[in-house]
Amino acid sequence: MGDQIHTKKLFQGLGTERFAFAIMFKGKRCTTCKSPKPIMRIQTFVAVSDIPNPTVREATRLMVQAGEIPTVPLVTGKGIRTGEAYACADCAASAERAAARGPSFAIVVFDRLPRSEQPLVQVVR
Repeated sequence: MGDQIHTKKLFQGLGTERFAFAIMFKGKRCTTCKSPKPIMRIQTFVAVSDIPNPTVREATRLMVQAGEIPTVPLVTGKGIRTGEAYACADCAASAERAAARGPSFAIVVFDRLPRSEQPLVQVVR
């Protein structure tokens, strides 16, 4: 029979989603207030074909073909990551609004912690 691994030893006792977020947010701070407990990651991507400036678009296309810039597959073709930010619970709403004000050709991806992992905020009077 094969060895059995207890769930406390597998993924350090965390579920797979919680484990992935623990690795993804390890050592990261909120971009705005520098809090050590971010709950959201915001990534911005731009398709190479959607870059508005023709000179920059052509230079980027050549660098992608040469393998100098890492790309991600998008629906509209190859894309590049142009930004990454982290937000804590206090700054999450303003970070979402700021990301929504970006250019129309940018694709914004929000990665959040599950609700059970987000810290509770209580006000005591």
